[in-house]
Amino acid sequence: MHKLTFTLKQHTPIIHFQHNQPDATLRATEVKPKLDDFLRKKLKEKIRKEWKVPNQEALDYKLKIKCGSKPDEEEIASNYSLFFGNTGGKNYHVISSPKCQMTILSWHSHLITKIENYLCDFFNEHNFGMRQSKGFGSFYPDPQDQLFNRIKYKQPSSKWPAFTIQTNNAKSVFSQLELFYSSLRSGINLVSGFEDFEYSEEKNASSSETFLVVHSKSKFFFKSLLFKYLSEYHHLQWDKKTIKQEFLNPIGQDFCKRGRKINLKNEERIIKRKLVFHKDDPLDWNYVYQSANNRQEDLYPDGPAGFKQNKEKEKYLFRDYFGLSTQESWFHYGLSLSKENDVISRFKSPILFKIFKETETSFKVFLHILAIPERLRKAQFKIQMDRKELDLNMYPDFDFAHFFSWAFDESKFNIELHVDKSMQGHENYTVLKCIYDQLQKPNHA
Repeated sequence: MHKLTFTLKQHTPIIHFQHNQPDATLRATEVKPKLDDFLRKKLKEKIRKEWKVPNQEALDYKLKIKCGSKPDEEEIASNYSLFFGNTGGKNYHVISSPKCQMTILSWHSHLITKIENYLCDFFNEHNFGMRQSKGFGSFYPDPQDQLFNRIKYKQPSSKWPAFTIQTNNAKSVFSQLELFYSSLRSGINLVSGFEDFEYSEEKNASSSETFLVVHSKSKFFFKSLLFKYLSEYHHLQWDKKTIKQEFLNPIGQDFCKRGRKINLKNEERIIKRKLVFHKDDPLDWNYVYQSANNRQEDLYPDGPAGFKQNKEKEKYLFRDYFGLSTQESWFHYGLSLSKENDVISRFKSPILFKIFKETETSFKVFLHILAIPERLRKAQFKIQMDRKELDLNMYPDFDFAHFFSWAFDESKFNIELHVDKSMQGHENYTVLKCIYDQLQKPNHA
């Protein structure tokens, strides 16, 4: 029997809910099916019949993984960035084992050779465990291993966008990646607490009703780059705006001034204390609204770059290309939203963060863009909120490669112009500027 043995270095923690089991780290039962599938796609018709397990798609080799020492283990706190799995009573842990030994055994020497030649490519394109697309569970052959006396050591292609994060703490890496991911997909609006909100009492122009309007303050605001791209390049309406127009009804004739009804009952004590004119009178929560004059409208009165989104064009879903969100909580409105499709119930983000710990104080992050399935491009989702329904199609022509090419072009997106100067002293701005500077000037990464 022929054998290939090499050392794997773990670069980021792997997430397990079976953390109490022996060798709860990288599992051969997860790696082998992925490696089989990868080899089938790469080799195609070059796969020999004798390399297959009879009557199966699996390739005929065995894979074993053994850690040299007991892995470090840490329970995931609820605020661990980019992880949302502590639900359903399950107890998740992050597991770190500096190095593991992988052994591949087969009767087919030529198959072993093929596996050896594709190892770097395979581990470049895959992470393992939960939340793997977000960078958890990154492993790679140890560059000091004798394996690289026979094959060339290679990290991801220089064509992959990349940036370096200076830190010695993996948790800090994920915090910064969460900021970066939010800046692409949903945007960031870090608001002050209710103690710092401003309030005013106004009357509806078309009636005698009095409204309490709550004016929120942003400590840090970063408008979604996906929104900016769709508005500037495709002249398409943001899907969140389409949903708001359908489900969140205007208040009388002066909707743009009043905003939308929100649920602030938990903050009733704070609001009453700040509002002198409500000090002695009960507050009617049927007339409490969030101001529509928010930070977005201050910075983008006609959409980014001064032009309006085309309201005549067909409306689409866009954000779900970053990963399907079937349940959303709209906290400010006290409402929840659901999306349904008869065939598609899950779709993970096609953006894979492949992370390498390069030194004791730095991590390099590569962005790998996976293909979007055609069935998702053609999908229609039924959106439900507050007993109402809306059917929206996915935008069929969305292209991640073009989106990133646009976002990482300083002539199209300049972070110093995008973020208000009053907020450029915030730590979030410092993190994002460092990342985008590297992506827009690749030789700095």
